[in-house]
Parts: sequence; C-alpha cells; structure tokens
Amino acid sequence: MIVGLYTRVYFKRADPQFDGELALPLLAQAHLAPLWVGLILAALFAASMSTADSQVLASSASLTQDIQPRYRTNYWASKVATLGVIVCAMLIALYGPKSVFVLATLAWGL
Repeated sequence: MIVGLYTRVYFKRADPQFDGELALPLLAQAHLAPLWVGLILAALFAASMSTADSQVLASSASLTQDIQPRYRTNYWASKVATLGVIVCAMLIALYGPKSVFVLATLAWGL
C-alpha cells in the first residue's frame, strides 16, 4: 500500500496522465539496481502467468466436469475445452479494454 501511495505522489507530479498499472516496474527502475528490477519483473510475470494458468484450467474443468458431465472422462473433450477457453481469453485480451484494472473489474462483475 505504501508503494502505491508513493507512486501516486512520485509519478503523478511529473506526468498527470501516468498509468498506475506501470507503477511498480517504473518505481523499481527508478530506485533499484538492474538485478533487482529483473527480479521484480520476473516475479510479476510469474504471478500473472500462474493466475492465468489456474483460471484457464479451472474454466475448462468446469466446462467438462460440471456443464457437460457426459464428457467427464473424455481426454480429448478436456483438451478441446482448454483450447476453447484459451481462444476466448486471447480474443478478450486482444479486443477488450486495454486496462488490466477494467478487465479485472469486468471479470469480477460477470
């Protein structure tokens, strides 16, 4: 929370159009050595990919286990459901709102 408040003061003063989603990487670049910046970026990407992977697998499992239970034991149906969820997520990412905050808000609202 302190990092978020600090970035609002630090970056908003220099640029009123600052995108808050870039706060942590830019703050790390401004104040840390390149090694630590790389570590922070790796942690951000790892957390994002872990969350995305979990959501894709949970959604495809829900399709084959709950919505269409007749495909519960079908290996290929699981693969097709996973591919379908990935394609839908990719289309939303490409053509949806450009703000991660807005995408997350929409996901929670639906």
